[in-house]
Amino acid sequence: MKKMLLSAALVLAAMSVNAQSIFTIDGDAFMTAQGSADPETAFTVQAGTVIDDNENFTLSIGATDDYKATGVAANDFSAIQFGTVVMDCSTNGITGSNNPKDDAGTAPTDGFNLPTTGAFFNLKAKKDGVVYVAHKASSNKAYAVFEGNMLVAYTFAMQVAEDPNVESTDGLISFTLPGDEYGYYDTSLGKIDQAIRIFHGNPEAASAGNGLGVIKFDVFAGYNYTFSAAGSKMSLKGICFSDQPVDVTLIGEDGVTKFPLLTSDPTGITEVVADKADNANAPAYNIAGQRVSKNAKGLVIINGKKYINK
Repeated sequence: MKKMLLSAALVLAAMSVNAQSIFTIDGDAFMTAQGSADPETAFTVQAGTVIDDNENFTLSIGATDDYKATGVAANDFSAIQFGTVVMDCSTNGITGSNNPKDDAGTAPTDGFNLPTTGAFFNLKAKKDGVVYVAHKASSNKAYAVFEGNMLVAYTFAMQVAEDPNVESTDGLISFTLPGDEYGYYDTSLGKIDQAIRIFHGNPEAASAGNGLGVIKFDVFAGYNYTFSAAGSKMSLKGICFSDQPVDVTLIGEDGVTKFPLLTSDPTGITEVVADKADNANAPAYNIAGQRVSKNAKGLVIINGKKYINK
């Protein structure tokens, strides 16, 4: 897997300014175009149905499933700004009905295999760039992104109204999965857990609810990408495609309130050089929230702090 930047898409309209372009899905229009008499009632959409085809990528339905139009705005936020362009999230996006699973009936975050059934999306990149998947995120769900049949170490960010796992919160849940030099997820670390558990490094962390969010990953011309939620169905609103990372900010329904989600600077889980002796008896966990030895290779979480054992 290489790494460079940019492309974006959704249904109905694509905008581009400078190096960013966005495609925003009009869920009602998309479902009506499929033949649905009521866009908000589940209706069968065939595998391979193209959602948008533009100069940067082709976005399509992964497997035949029942889809419907659904709202994505959350917690008084109804738009996302990517660099210099804004995606309106006040209208419906789309969501499927069945959880994505592989041929063995396993979630892609557990079995590390491409889904073959359920609700998931395919993106064929036409240019090198950075993709931001805009969706109504769930803090208690896991997410998977594949390049070909390889899991990608993506960056995840969402806003939540409250986080029951801490006394106070700034409302941001954000992390980057640990990956190798090519940007692929290290499956030796175990399954990809719920977003809230990864963020807190706690396999018992409680859900912080839903909110507008993005999943960011690099794409390369000619490669196929598959993305989905696990144990749930992704509520997709659109795609931003860029030739380089950009600042990502939520915009409130009042048009004034702003909430920074990601910066254009590299972000992610980095090595922490804190003292592991905070509590000599504290248990250790991997990124999936599974109990491991304190000397286990890779990323280890002890006392809520993250370490890299090499």
